[in-house]
Amino acid sequence: MIAQIANYISDLLFEPDLKINENIKAALKKYKVSGIILFDVNISGKEQLTSFTAELKNASSLPLF
Repeated sequence: MIAQIANYISDLLFEPDLKINENIKAALKKYKVSGIILFDVNISGKEQLTSFTAELKNASSLPLF
């Protein structure tokens, strides 16, 4: 089960210059995610990183680490 969740979420998160979307929001709620690993391919700069992490925190029902 954990491997399935990890695969699902990694498929959502491995794209360049990532922005939060409804699929990511749904995954955060459905799977009760409390930690996200970001990769350099997802980050285009400080502003995008700050915005993206704030959006993740707002979409999650649990505190993110």
